Amino acid sequence: MVDNLREASESALECTLEGSWALPAELTDPDGTTTIYQGQVMFSYMDIRPDTGEPVVIENPVVTLRLSSMERVPEHGEVWVVRIPNKPSLSAPLVTYVLDKSKAARKDGSLGIITLYLKRAKQK
Repeated sequence: MVDNLREASESALECTLEGSWALPAELTDPDGTTTIYQGQVMFSYMDIRPDTGEPVVIENPVVTLRLSSMERVPEHGEVWVVRIPNKPSLSAPLVTYVLDKSKAARKDGSLGIITLYLKRAKQK
């Protein structure tokens, strides 16, 4: 039995974020350690243009993960490599991204999720 709503909600993340609709997100931290997590991937998102106040579609993916599943959490300014499928399919090839330094990873204050904003990695 769960004692409070916050614990119940965090526990439900196992199904909602890491369940049958999840996609793999392979994170490599600044020390070179790679860990594969299950989470939700949005391949684009809406934002507001600061100069006009109008909505615009940003074609960079966003990954949402369960904080309690993570061994290490990205801190602002760190260079992390993130590999995700190039489309919403488990069999899709992985594409390499890095954390977007202009947008800090956003930790939610109550449910226990983290949102990672990605940018395509430059090819060498």
